[in-house]
Amino acid sequence: MLIPPLLVVALAGGCSGGDGAESGSGAVARGGSPAPAARPYSFAVTTAAVEPMAPTAPSFPPDVTAAVQASLDGWLGHAIVGPLRSGKPSSGLDAVFTEPALLKISAPGPERAAVLEEGTPLTGDVKQEHANAKLTLLTAPGGEPVLVTAQIDMVHAVKSGSGFVDVVRGGEMVLVPDRGSWRIDSFDIVAKHDTRVK
Repeated sequence: MLIPPLLVVALAGGCSGGDGAESGSGAVARGGSPAPAARPYSFAVTTAAVEPMAPTAPSFPPDVTAAVQASLDGWLGHAIVGPLRSGKPSSGLDAVFTEPALLKISAPGPERAAVLEEGTPLTGDVKQEHANAKLTLLTAPGGEPVLVTAQIDMVHAVKSGSGFVDVVRGGEMVLVPDRGSWRIDSFDIVAKHDTRVK
């Protein structure tokens, strides 16, 4: 979404920890209350903004933020970190993708490769360098949430021989209300693997 955000509701610094260590996301809820600590391999929501279709911008609903982050974290854990650590295929994707999105990534191809790690020998030790998400909520004229775009920026370092392979992903995901939650419905993600020495 190219429209500049009109209302920034929450700002956060820092990123979550890797290698299974608990780490806070640094997010601060509106009103100054600390947000719950992030899980391992969790996204840090760095901004949450609203694009209203009404003259007055509503607040970004905390329950929508939580549901969106849960789906993004589910994608990160099930489709990226899990396969990198275990070498096993992705699982649990129906909980985070809509049915049309699942159909889009069901067959081998560039769209599947953009959002899933699979068939890679890079298994074992995975360190999260950062995983950030900037959220923008589009609301209807009555203030009802319609969709959320998430700008994604993440890097995970995987031990490989005497060095590391940086598994990098960036781009945009669109989440919509689906089956009582918020699920990924479309995406424009670029993925790459960069080798570096220790």
